[in-house]
Amino acid sequence: MRIIISALLLSFVAHVLYFLGMMGISLWEMFSYIPAAVDNFSTFRFLSTQFGFAGVVHISIWFLLATYFGLAALIALLLYLYSRYIERTADSN
Repeated sequence: MRIIISALLLSFVAHVLYFLGMMGISLWEMFSYIPAAVDNFSTFRFLSTQFGFAGVVHISIWFLLATYFGLAALIALLLYLYSRYIERTADSN
């Protein structure tokens, strides 16, 4: 159970950090005088012009890892709850 809670917390922290980073980049993009700020505040274009394709791939990989950890933790939690349900129904019979 501790592993499930740890995975959920890790996923939550990773997502929060990712979205705070995206929000910070969007704010920086909004208030800076670069061409990407005029072009519909396109975060992907901003990242690719500032950090290159490698920067976009790096951030995308971290987001995907956070998403996969979150999905794995959710599946583990559902399996744990299902096993507890089966134990409870088996005990009542």
